[in-house]
Amino acid sequence: MPYNTGRPISDPTVTFYTTSMTHQLHCIYMMARTFSGVVLNTTEPLKENVLREDWHFHFMHCVDYMRQAVMCSADLALEPHKPDDWHEEALDPAWNGRHVCKDYGAVTKYLEEQVDDGARVVLAIDD
Repeated sequence: MPYNTGRPISDPTVTFYTTSMTHQLHCIYMMARTFSGVVLNTTEPLKENVLREDWHFHFMHCVDYMRQAVMCSADLALEPHKPDDWHEEALDPAWNGRHVCKDYGAVTKYLEEQVDDGARVVLAIDD
């Protein structure tokens, strides 16, 4: 998620929660942003907050967090690999595996409604 896109918490003394899903998406976004910065040789914090000052620590946190997420979800969908799958043109994004997925739109709608109704202090988008 882009920097500062989460909902602001009006009282900094209140404990708030995020979901693992949104934290994981935040980590993917942050890791991609950091990778791009490293490739472009722009790892210094930029005015637009493209990279945070603690980018290296944050990147390593996200790598470990995503490792834990993969191990926790332990998706056992079988993914067939054909002998010619290993070149770029042959890669299927899902590798022809069948996955059982949750409805992402329904999840984010529910989280937004919970926050809007004041039922929970949950950030639907984790920044």
